[in-house]
Amino acid sequence: RRVHGNPLHYNAWYGMGQVHIKQEQYALAQYYFSVALKINPNASPLYVHLALTMQHQSKYVEALDRLQAAIRIQPTNLLARLKAAQLLLQLKRHDEALPQLQALAEQAPKEAQIFLTLGRCYQAQGKHTDALQAYNLALDLEPRDTPLIKSLMDRLFA
Repeated sequence: RRVHGNPLHYNAWYGMGQVHIKQEQYALAQYYFSVALKINPNASPLYVHLALTMQHQSKYVEALDRLQAAIRIQPTNLLARLKAAQLLLQLKRHDEALPQLQALAEQAPKEAQIFLTLGRCYQAQGKHTDALQAYNLALDLEPRDTPLIKSLMDRLFA
């Protein structure tokens, strides 16, 4: 209704994108987030959501570009920075992801997801002792993820 009433209301386009993400209609969600970004190109969260829709469609490089745009606009956006590091890992660009994850770990030392991702990065680089330490920190911060983290730890020395 808002979109029809005022097509320049970017929040309405954003909301439509959210609806389509929940319905796993990622191409449509991408369209709505893109329209919202044309209206408000300085909204870092819009770039993050657009990147997530692209990631679901296996458009990893494009998603990384959008996350980097979000980071340029708002360097303190931890979610954009974490998602960018995770995409770098997915693209096997471990050496680029590591310093970003280390910086995130210093800036948000109570976020288990950061240490879980850092552990995966260390593991991919063959740094098993560092990976184990990161997994232990993640486990301390988020005990509910014990089965997942224990599984990753078991693979370290298998």
